[in-house]
This record gives sequence, structure tokens and C-alpha cells, in this order.
Amino acid sequence: MFFRVVGPVKAVVAIRDYQHGVLRIAQTTLRATLGQHDLDDLLANQATINELLKGIIDSGTEPWGVWSRSRPRASTCRNQ
Repeated sequence: MFFRVVGPVKAVVAIRDYQHGVLRIAQTTLRATLGQHDLDDLLANQATINELLKGIIDSGTEPWGVWSRSRPRASTCRNQ
């Protein structure tokens, strides 16, 4: 996942380590969102779920002055 710092002062003042924070929000959001759907639904609605993930991640990182540049993708899910 790529992200861009648009508010450098916020990124330094609002959070200790914005890179770690962004990755944690992305991981947590991915787990929570994917856990709500079954595999068939994930595969059938990838674009919708990817947009949902991006919106949730952006809303969580906006107070830090950070925006995600790429859409997180739920396309490499495997049934194990």
C-alpha cells in the first residue's frame, strides 16, 4: 500500500510514527472487512470492497495528514 503525507506537521505532531499507524489501520481494516464476507462474496465484489477499504483507511489516517494513494486490494485471498 502506498500513501502520501499531505500534512507534514500533522504527521509529526498527531502521531508518533505515522508509517506504523497507517500500516496498522490498513491491517485492522482489512481483517475486519474481509472477515464479514465469505470467499464467494469477496471474489464477486472485489471492486466494491476495495473502495470500501480505501474509504475506511482514509478516514482513519486523515487526522494525521496522510492519504492512501493506492487502493488496497482484496484479490489475493486464499482458502486455507
